[in-house]
Parts: sequence; structure tokens; C-alpha cells
Amino acid sequence: MAGRLSAQLVILVLVVASCNVFGKSSVLVHYNFDDQLLQPGPDTYRVFKKGGSKVAISYDIAQSGAAALHFSERAFDDDFVEFQGVFPPQTSGRLSVEFGFLITDQEGVFNFALVGANKYRLGPNGINFWLLYDGEWLRSYSNSIPIKVFQPQTFQWYTVRADLDLDRQSYSLRLIDERGAVVFSQLDLILAPGRHPMHGVLEYSFVGDIYDRQPTDLLIDNFSVTTSNNVVPEPLIAPGRKQLFVDRWKTYQEGALSKLQCLPAKDLNDFSIGIEDLVEILHTSQMEVLLGLTGDAPPIFASDSKKLHPALRALQYWRKSCALLSADNPAAAETQIDRALAIAPNAFIFQLTRIIIRASDLSVADVFVDISNLDQEDMRKDIALAMVMFHQRAAGKEGQLEFPLLSDDLTDGLQALTVEHRREIAKPETALVVERLKPFMPDEWEAYLSWYLALEQQYFQLLGAGDYQQAGQFADEVAERFTALALPAGLWRERAGDAALLQNLPELALQHYQVVNQEELRYGIELKLSDVYFLLGDFDKERHFRESVYTNFDQQ
Repeated sequence: MAGRLSAQLVILVLVVASCNVFGKSSVLVHYNFDDQLLQPGPDTYRVFKKGGSKVAISYDIAQSGAAALHFSERAFDDDFVEFQGVFPPQTSGRLSVEFGFLITDQEGVFNFALVGANKYRLGPNGINFWLLYDGEWLRSYSNSIPIKVFQPQTFQWYTVRADLDLDRQSYSLRLIDERGAVVFSQLDLILAPGRHPMHGVLEYSFVGDIYDRQPTDLLIDNFSVTTSNNVVPEPLIAPGRKQLFVDRWKTYQEGALSKLQCLPAKDLNDFSIGIEDLVEILHTSQMEVLLGLTGDAPPIFASDSKKLHPALRALQYWRKSCALLSADNPAAAETQIDRALAIAPNAFIFQLTRIIIRASDLSVADVFVDISNLDQEDMRKDIALAMVMFHQRAAGKEGQLEFPLLSDDLTDGLQALTVEHRREIAKPETALVVERLKPFMPDEWEAYLSWYLALEQQYFQLLGAGDYQQAGQFADEVAERFTALALPAGLWRERAGDAALLQNLPELALQHYQVVNQEELRYGIELKLSDVYFLLGDFDKERHFRESVYTNFDQQ
């Protein structure tokens, strides 16, 4: 009892101290793990675990309150446990992180980190603060060097308090044991990667042994991240995420009907910009150019692009290409995007942009095949198809839409296929690519490709025109036709559900989603089901489907 009371007193003192240091502070993250309404998602947190590993809410040992978070995993199990979450990016001011921890096994290993957009790499805009317990010493990384902090004892609670000064790229670290004694205190340590321009701290992670050589058995409690900045977090439209499927779709589609145009990039991966590129960009003092080319404001192009890092030259070519496409000059736009692709041929957004630019010159078949062949699974592929099909129809390239019919020969050919082959050719990635389709249908492949392409074309033309009711009816009819031919109809059932959601008919969307066979599920339909139940007010099922993607804590 005395230990519990002193631990609570320490926490109270530290909370008061943080208020005195920051003045009026904003809480970005706070978990005491007693709250049963913890909500995982892309805007809050997620848990990674498999096999016998656990990240569990435990009621056996807590620093304060009723519960703590318990990490446990074995060595050499091909995995590591992790509790990872996000908060609004912080680029200046002071950031305070605080948590209690207890180890139950002297051999166990764990890490804690605060990171930027480059995630878990010790470099600029990557790991900014890093604690590592290696089975003997708790160490803190400063200026790329792990310094010894202290040797924790088993079954004793310790409170970690780190205050990061993002303007000076430094931090102070203090550790207090459960009796209130300060076991380590040091001011003005350099951040983990050294002193570099600050471009954002936005994510945290508690993780076990990333090398999988030692076990992990650890408890965490009273975790918080606080900033001196005045931050008002955006409200979550659904728990754990800011936008529903329909909101994301309509955000992308806004303006797409006015003219063919570039779709927005999501992150630096879209441009194939990696950590090595960022380090070189930083060392050549070109980070401001990168920020200017990736921001929302109109870009300022470098007068001498030859001096730019190649990744920045490619990015500049893309921005010029998009401006030329918007100005109805596709020929000049194509020249610029070809220059970008010559530098970064695998960049998703460059590849997608080139297809959009050339849409007026390509056949419908080429558009579908080219977009289907893009490796990345992304909603923007469907948006691009809808936009292109709408503009091809508006330009009079396509006549009156009618339901494509099957010939008797093709029907007989389909019925002769095995169940496995029918399942394979029902996928767009097979049906729309001759090299993949031909082995399954050496005689009827051309007729099947033409028929399948006509179905895709009609659906996306209707979506592009915003005629969601007809798009849903068409997808439903295609699903019935597929079922009659013993072809898997899951994709078309899902598309009928999507169209219903876009019409704000969640009950109808649910009917379509529920008849999709488990083996036909595509990544993302669970979140669409979660959206449906959120709109219907069934928050238990909303949470169930969301947590099937964004795993939550175990209970023990």
C-alpha cells in the first residue's frame, strides 16, 4: 500500500511540474489503461502481435488505478510486440513524454521511441527520442550514442519523464523510482540523431526486442505526451479515424468532373523518396525546396534545376506537369511527367499521372490495363478510372451504355473452367492483363477480356458521372450475372455496397457487404462495414470491424 501511494504521489508531482514548465499545455496523448473505451485506429493507435505474443490490459500489477499495459513475447518467435500511436505533428516548442514501467524479467528487452515522418531510423526526421533496455542497462540515445542511464530492478515501478526542446533539438531526462527517489537526472542532452532542422515529431512506439533474440515481459502505465503549443485535436468522425469511406471518396472526386487533372499525393513514398534521399537533401540545404514542392501553396520552381537533388527535380517536373494538364496542355504535360519518370520510374503518383495525361489518346482497354498494373493498392486508382471514363463519355468517345452480353461460345467456355480458374479470372488483375488471362482461356480470352472490360468501363463511367444509383443497380446486376456463371461475385457485391454508401443508404450497403464471401474480401471492406455500423448507430459492431484491421489490446 505504501508503495502504491508513493507512486501516485510521484505522478501527481510530475503532472504539476509539467504544468509549471509549460504554462498552459495541451495533452496530445494520455492513457492510464483503466478506461474501457480505448479506441484503436489510424488517428489514435494500433497494436502489433501474433502467435503467443500479447499486448494486454492487465489487472494484476498497476502503477496507479486498476490496470496497466502488459507486453509479453518469447525470443526467436519471428515477431515482436508493439504499441504504436500518432498525434498531431509538432515542429517547435517543447514536448513532454511521461510513463511508468516495470520489468518482470531481468533478461527482457524493450524500446521506446518518438519519431518523425521518416519513422524508425536514427537520422534526420526519424527517431528523435529513444530509450532502450538491453537486459542490463536502460540506455538513452543522444547524438547517435547510447548512454547508460541506470539498471532497473525487477518488479519495481519507475517513472520516466523526458522534456524535448524541439527548437534547440535537445532534451532533459529524469527517472524516479516508486519511493520517489531520483535515480537519474540530466539536462540538455542532444536529441537521438544529433542536431538537425526539426520537421516534425508525430508518432510513438513501445516495442519489444526488434531483433527477436531476447524475450520481453514489461508493464507500462500512465503514459502521456504533452506539448507547450496550443493544440486543439481534430474531432474523430468515427472513433479512431477522421474520415469515412464516402468522405475520402468525395474528397478525391471533388473537381474531378471539371477536367482531367492530377490526383493528390499522400506522402513521400508516392514519389519514391526514401531516407537516403532525405539525408542528402538535408545535407545540401534543400529541405525548404522539398517542403515548398510538397505543400498546399503554389510551388516556387528553382531557376536552375540542375543543382537540385534528383528526387527534387523529379518532383518539380511532376508539379509542372500537373500545372500544364490543368491548363489543358496535355502534350507539354506529358513531356514533363516523362522527365520525372526517367528519374523515378517506380513512383506511384508519377505513373498514375502519366496515365491520366494520356487518357485522351489511349483506348479504354489500355487505360484499364495500365491502371490495374500499378502495384500499389489505392483508392486513387478507382478515382482515376472514374474520372477518365467520365471524360471519355463526355467527349463522345463512348455511345449509349447497354449491359454487355455474353456469347454462347463464351458462356460454354466459362462453364468448362474449374472453380479455381473461375475464381482467378474474376479478379481484375487477371482479367485485364492478357499475359495472365490467356493461359486460363486460350480460345475465348479475347471475348472474355472485351466483355469484362465493358463491365468495368460502364461501372466507372457511372461513378465518374456521380450517378451512384445507376452504378449500384449495374453492379448488382453484374453480381447476379457472375453468380449465374459460377464466377465469384464478391468484387461486384462490394461495388454495389460502395454505391449504396455514396447514396447515404447504409442499410442497403450492409446487405451487399454481408453477402461477400470471406475468401473474396478485399483489404478495406472491414472498414467499410465499420463505417456502415457507425452510420447505423451500432457502435459495438463499428468497433468490432475497425479492430479487425487496427488491432486493440488483449484483456487478461
